[in-house]
Amino acid sequence: MTDAPKAIYDNVPQVFERIKAAANAEMVHKVKACYVFECEGGEGKYYIDLKEGEGQAGEGEVPNKPPNFKPEVKITMSEENMLKMFNRELTPVSYTHLRAHETLRYLV
Repeated sequence: MTDAPKAIYDNVPQVFERIKAAANAEMVHKVKACYVFECEGGEGKYYIDLKEGEGQAGEGEVPNKPPNFKPEVKITMSEENMLKMFNRELTPVSYTHLRAHETLRYLV
């Protein structure tokens, strides 16, 4: 029996702080997209903006965007499953089983 890998992150804000620290112009050049992550039940909202400059990530609304701004990707799920996803404990296959309870929407 193998032990489960140790979780990388203890909470969701920690994930976005790490992404914020790692964001750079090269990453922006490769990705050219903005992601918004909403926790169900109003538990929190986070963003990764890799569309311009050095990129940015954090909690709340995407800064310096117009009120009608729509990200390329918007993901809504429980904070618990979001943490599992970033800790690589939730695979796409296991996520498929949770679809009745979670929402994954790609905005065009």
